[in-house]
Amino acid sequence: MLDRVRAPALLLVLCLAATACAGGVSAQTGPGPVPTTAAGSPASTAPPTTLRPRAYDNTNARLACGLLQRSEIEFFFTAPAGEPKTVDPFCQWSVGSDAWLSLEIRPGTDVGTFRKDWGAAPVAEAAVGTGGYFANNKALVFGAGNDTYIVGWQKSGTWDDKFRPQQVALAKIVLARLATATPVPPAEVRAETIDVKRALTPEEPLRLWVGGDSLAGGPSWAIGDLLDKTGLVRSQREFHVGTGLIRPDFLDWRTHLEASMDAYRPEAVLLMFGGNDAQNIVVDGRAVTPDDPRWAEAYRQRVADVLDVTAVDGRAVVWIGVPPMKDAKLNAPMATINQIAAAEVAKRPNTIFFDTWGMFSAAGRPGAYVDALPDKGKNVVMRLDGIHFNTDGSLYLARAMLPKLKELVPNLPV
Repeated sequence: MLDRVRAPALLLVLCLAATACAGGVSAQTGPGPVPTTAAGSPASTAPPTTLRPRAYDNTNARLACGLLQRSEIEFFFTAPAGEPKTVDPFCQWSVGSDAWLSLEIRPGTDVGTFRKDWGAAPVAEAAVGTGGYFANNKALVFGAGNDTYIVGWQKSGTWDDKFRPQQVALAKIVLARLATATPVPPAEVRAETIDVKRALTPEEPLRLWVGGDSLAGGPSWAIGDLLDKTGLVRSQREFHVGTGLIRPDFLDWRTHLEASMDAYRPEAVLLMFGGNDAQNIVVDGRAVTPDDPRWAEAYRQRVADVLDVTAVDGRAVVWIGVPPMKDAKLNAPMATINQIAAAEVAKRPNTIFFDTWGMFSAAGRPGAYVDALPDKGKNVVMRLDGIHFNTDGSLYLARAMLPKLKELVPNLPV
């Protein structure tokens, strides 16, 4: 178990981490204290209300925040890094305007065991730590002692692996800084009543969180890009490849979103899940298939759990439905997933389900997959690989969805 954090000089660490040590980098003596509170965004215009009990423990995320510095992240990615955020189960830093880096600690988990986990199958070995490798969700996984560490990286709208060297460099910084220390307890965060009808200004822009599984990769980029350039919206974009609502043992989206709501305090949230959810759910110790009524009830509860931590305090929420898939076996459960999500969304105020099923189907054939659709007088390819959206498809979705968000946020600049 990780107990203590110590820090060598930054110059030494950079030399250890980089393939070559270029001069001119000023030295620093430590990472600074492990944060006791997440860095906040500008305060809400509405007064704070009650304390909401947390269903998560951010201790390990806070310890992870003490293992890297913003200056180190900026050095390797040559882009500004944000303040560390404890968004259970990891610490997260924004990088530039549309990417993020995360560090997760899995105490008492041997990296060899973790290699067998769903979503973590190795695709490339990495010379870092014990048993280091890049997983099929682009995360760098490596062992140190009895613990496993995971350096995650995602950039909105991209699925490439070109930042592996930077992940390895930062992992080596983590290894150089590891030791034992006093765990930091999670801080209390007060819930806020949000007024989504307030005036938006450059000084107080709308705080927007947009993301989900890999289906949200392109749309999170497109939506954030269209809105942020108005100067009246500040978006936090996040998607996790290989995740979904079926396997909380891999990433528990309910817990992660609850922590994210505390850390970023968004006034509006856009969610997109389902691309990885056409698989069995374990109910009462037995696996049930998507065509089983027990599967539908279990999935309904997963959707409800996500809405229970996002669609609260007056926040505006849009749940973006999944489009048709090219593979018939994958496509079969998608309509059910949409029906369940739409029904749950309808139970909550300030919440809208945005249906992509018909708009990305063949004309007159709802649910029939097509690669291209008419847009602005041309037939335009919208899909990337039979599952995800490409750039044009992401923009097509964003332009259609934003008027729906404006129904909840009347001063949205669209």
